[in-house]
Amino acid sequence: MSYPYEISGTIDILSDTINEQKVSESLLLRVLTQNFSDKPDFNVQQNKVTYTETDTLFKIPYGIQIFVTKKGSDYTLNYSIEYDKLIKITLALTILSAFLSFYSVTTFLITAAIFSVMFYIGNSFFIQSSFERRLNGIVGNTEVEFENGGIVTAELKKRLNNPNLCPACGADIHTYDLECSECGLRLRQNRYSRPLDISKYQSAHVNYEYKPKA
Repeated sequence: MSYPYEISGTIDILSDTINEQKVSESLLLRVLTQNFSDKPDFNVQQNKVTYTETDTLFKIPYGIQIFVTKKGSDYTLNYSIEYDKLIKITLALTILSAFLSFYSVTTFLITAAIFSVMFYIGNSFFIQSSFERRLNGIVGNTEVEFENGGIVTAELKKRLNNPNLCPACGADIHTYDLECSECGLRLRQNRYSRPLDISKYQSAHVNYEYKPKA
């Protein structure tokens, strides 16, 4: 596909930390697109991420493709937005307005042409500008470090250093939790969750006595 069925763009990833390391495009892509992983049809392929964006003007769905390319030591985030749904909706609204039109054919054609162009341009500008602004924010705010040959993001480092967050998914956890309620990760046992060691006591018998409340 090509314009007007699809619009493409690129964003340069300006990071000395990244450019100094030998990071694969697929690994960097996973880091930069983790904010979209909550989409129902989010699909990660080897060097490409695809999903459908519905948080748009009039809730029109757009097919999104994102991939990372490397030239020399420079990385570029590439994206494409498919406009096929927008074109179909624009044509459907134009045909519908023809049946409801009470004006002459000439007036209808002029009005329909103006409406179709404005509707198409307005929606395409909105989705492209909002999506590119979001990607720029992700690229600009994603801090990465490299440990043992892998990428450690600032978000992951925050989870690892915070005992109240699950290190896997970031959900809130409690000191007494044995596993994360969201992702099921087995949490490291602490002094509250370890079973009581009674081997050091002479007697392992425990006597219970009921006393009625005065």
